[in-house]
Amino acid sequence: MFCYIATNAKHVNLGFPRGTSLADPNRVLEGNGKTMRHIKFAKTGDVERPFVRRYIQAAMELAAPTGVRGSGRSVVKTAARPRKNVRLEK
Repeated sequence: MFCYIATNAKHVNLGFPRGTSLADPNRVLEGNGKTMRHIKFAKTGDVERPFVRRYIQAAMELAAPTGVRGSGRSVVKTAARPRKNVRLEK
């Protein structure tokens, strides 16, 4: 995994599991964990900032250096919410 996307009520985070290993010349990486960092997007247009692609490319290269191939499978994880009692009508 080279990145993840997390949604919040007022913004979206593009996160990098190995974010502390990424160069951050634009000083946009946030977070204070041991390894993870993220870029916060408050509005849709923020995604179009030119440096975003560079961070994604760098994260991909860090996760799988040139010449190395992964499985090609995507994994989507979400927190399952418990369902309330549901009654089926006959």
